[in-house]
Amino acid sequence: MGQYRIKSEPLGVDFMVQGDQAPNAKSTFQILKQVVSPDKMIKAYEGGHKQLAREAFKNGYFDQEQASDLYDVFKQAAGESL
Repeated sequence: MGQYRIKSEPLGVDFMVQGDQAPNAKSTFQILKQVVSPDKMIKAYEGGHKQLAREAFKNGYFDQEQASDLYDVFKQAAGESL
């Protein structure tokens, strides 16, 4: 098991993670999703780090969790009434 560094100056993160393999792009953004707010990612985009935000989007950073919340209930109800 190795230690791997995740560092992003635009996001203000620099930490180590442990794993059997180095994180790939998708797993890196899933890890970042746990420690970096979406607002911070959007600020990075607005600050000129557009490729970082595009990669985050492409790798599921902005995907919502599957847990059902009140918004999902309303969305489902609205879809059923249409």
